[in-house]
Amino acid sequence: MIEPVLSATLMIFFLIILGGFLRYVKVLRPEADDSAMSLCLNLLYPCLIFSKIMTTPLKENLISYGIAPLFGFFSVLVAMLIMRLFTALPARITSLADDAERRTFLCTSSLYNYGYVPIPIIQFMYPDKPEYATALFVFILGIELSVWICIVPYLAGGLQKGWWKKVLSTPFITIFLAIILNLCGLRMGPDGNIPMCIARTIENIGLAQITVPLIFIGAMIYDQVANGNVNVLKAKTYSLVGWTLFFRALLFPALMVFAALCIPGNPLVQRILVVEAAMPTAMLIIMFSKLYGGSNSVAATAILTTNLLTPVVAVLWILGGIRLLEMFPAGIF
Repeated sequence: MIEPVLSATLMIFFLIILGGFLRYVKVLRPEADDSAMSLCLNLLYPCLIFSKIMTTPLKENLISYGIAPLFGFFSVLVAMLIMRLFTALPARITSLADDAERRTFLCTSSLYNYGYVPIPIIQFMYPDKPEYATALFVFILGIELSVWICIVPYLAGGLQKGWWKKVLSTPFITIFLAIILNLCGLRMGPDGNIPMCIARTIENIGLAQITVPLIFIGAMIYDQVANGNVNVLKAKTYSLVGWTLFFRALLFPALMVFAALCIPGNPLVQRILVVEAAMPTAMLIIMFSKLYGGSNSVAATAILTTNLLTPVVAVLWILGGIRLLEMFPAGIF
C-alpha cells in the first residue's frame, strides 16, 4: 500500500510545484485561471465522475453509497463546532486578531480538499476498482451540501440568496444522473451497453481532471506567496501554522480515522474516510475569503502550509489508518 500512496501524494506535490513554476515563468497567466477552472468543473470533473459511476455495480453496495454523504456532511459540521469553541478563546492564545480572521480560520480548519487531491490518491490506490472512486464522489455530495449551508453562510454572516443554485453544480447533477442511469441498467465498460467509442471519449476526458486542477492550484498558491499574503517572518504566522497543523494534520484526521473504525462492514466508506482524513485545507477557502469578507492572509497561510506538507501528512495518516482498519476488522467496539 505504501507505494501507491507515496506515488500519488508525490505526484500531487510535483504538480503543485510545477504549477507555481509555470506561473513564475508566465506560461500560466492569471487571466486563464477562471476559464481553466470552469473547464475542470463543467467538463473534466463530470466526465471523470460519469466514467467511474457508470462502470460500478451500484446495487451491490447500496448501503455504503447511501451513508457516505452523511459522513461527508458531518465530517465538516463536527469540525466547525469544535473550531467554534477554539475561535472563542482569547486572541493571545489563538493569534486571531479580529472577526474576519476568526471566521476564516474556522473555515480553513474545517473544510478540507475533498475533491482535487483525494481523486488521484484513490486512482493510484485502487486503479482497477471503480467502486472506490464512486464512493468518493457520493461522499462528496454531503460535503458540497455542508459548503453551501454551513461554511459559506458562516463566513459571509448568513445564508446567501440562491444558495441552492450553487449546490446544483454540474458535478453534483452528474453524480445524481449517473447513479439513476446506473440503477436503470445503463453501464459503461467492456460488458456495458454504452458504445465503446463514447465510453472511451468520456473516460479520457475525465483523466485530465487528475492533473489539470492541481497545476492551477500550484499557480494560485504561488500568487498568494508572491502577493505577500504569506509572510513566514511574522511571529503571528508561526502561531497560525502551528494551530493549523494541530487541527488539520492531527486532531481532525484522528477523529475521521476513529469514525472509520466505528463502522465495520463498510470497507468503501471506511477507506474513503481514511483518505479524506489526510487532506489539506480546501483551495476554495481563498476564493470564499475574497468574496465574503474573510482574511486572505489567514486563508493563504493555511492553504500553503497544509498543501506543501501533503506528501508527509497524507502518507502517514493513510498508511496508519489502513493499518488500523486491518487490525480491527470488526471495529473497536
